[in-house]
Amino acid sequence: MTVCGLVLALLMVSVVSTKIAMSNTVHDLQSINNSVTTYQNRNTNAQQEINELQSRSRLDKIAKKQGLTLENDRIRNVNK
Repeated sequence: MTVCGLVLALLMVSVVSTKIAMSNTVHDLQSINNSVTTYQNRNTNAQQEINELQSRSRLDKIAKKQGLTLENDRIRNVNK
């Protein structure tokens, strides 16, 4: 009986330690997912800012403010 009780105790300890390890892993995964979401939001915001800074109307305002004019005859479209 003593050997059986010892084996049972070892199995219970291993089950508990495995559950603790799984819980820690789940917590780490949630933390990583939160970090990924944060960086995705930052990238989205940065891309939106880039698009706003590159907008045609903004560039036209800056050019006009600097005294530049647009000559349609000198514009070429380039396709990739």
